Amino acid sequence: MYSEAACRPPAGSTYLCVGQDLFSVNEYVMSQYNYSLHVDINSTADAEVDVTDNTHHLSVSSFVPSSFMVYTDLQTLRGLWAATDYGSGIQYADGLLDLFPSIDHSQAAAGLQIGLWLNGTQGCYSICEGELDNQIEQLIAYLEHSRARKVFLRLGYEFDNPSFGYSDHPE
Repeated sequence: MYSEAACRPPAGSTYLCVGQDLFSVNEYVMSQYNYSLHVDINSTADAEVDVTDNTHHLSVSSFVPSSFMVYTDLQTLRGLWAATDYGSGIQYADGLLDLFPSIDHSQAAAGLQIGLWLNGTQGCYSICEGELDNQIEQLIAYLEHSRARKVFLRLGYEFDNPSFGYSDHPE
């Protein structure tokens, strides 16, 4: 049975996650909204339209995806509370949640998918040695207080990418 607390969509539906930087997500949502306005204009061009009736238009919030993709690393947690740029655009989880708030503003309109880089094999050793306990506690605090509707946490994402420093033969 579906639960509000579950991180799976209701039966018969899917979640759409869009990323990966602040600009791209904003452009995606706004382009979908813009397209819907053009379709509406073209479909009603020859019809009598009551200009005071705005009920047939979709709002921008209708095009907000289920979640936004952001990246951070366990060592610094950059891109969660404050903006950062790893070279591929602005990563800013809270900024995305602020950009598209829910109607009541108590939580965001969308969730977050967080790609958490562990710094390869060395980072995994640091975790096991307790060297990153403070950062883990900070991450937990962020997740507990996040306004995101749901959080999908991708631990050690792309571990099979050789440039990310995970060993095939850990000792």
